[in-house]
Amino acid sequence: FLLIMFATFTNNIPAAVVSLKMLPEESRPLGVSFQQVVTRIFGSIPAPLIFGAVIDSSCILKSDGCSDSDNCLEYNSEQFQLNLFLLAFLPKLLSFVFFFVGWWTFPNTPTSDVRPDYENEEEKLQKNS
Repeated sequence: FLLIMFATFTNNIPAAVVSLKMLPEESRPLGVSFQQVVTRIFGSIPAPLIFGAVIDSSCILKSDGCSDSDNCLEYNSEQFQLNLFLLAFLPKLLSFVFFFVGWWTFPNTPTSDVRPDYENEEEKLQKNS
């Protein structure tokens, strides 16, 4: 669980930095907003269905009741743990790899630097005074 939470938090900052680096300065707010909307849509809508299917895949004993619902009475705990770990960790690992590839392959340009240029601002202030 700790490893998954660590992977979650370590993905947020690279995602923001890579997004800011790859977009022109005037498009950065829109790009980051679009990234958040897409993340929420693809993460929030299908996630309960996917997690339910993964949880149901580790069921070893289902109830034989008269109802149409298939309630699981017993799970294979080792398979259950492995499935949930892989379901939580693999997407985070893939996103980290894709962000790293994007960061590594995108060329450094003056507009791609997300850090403020304080030296040039000080020079401009001195020239204007």
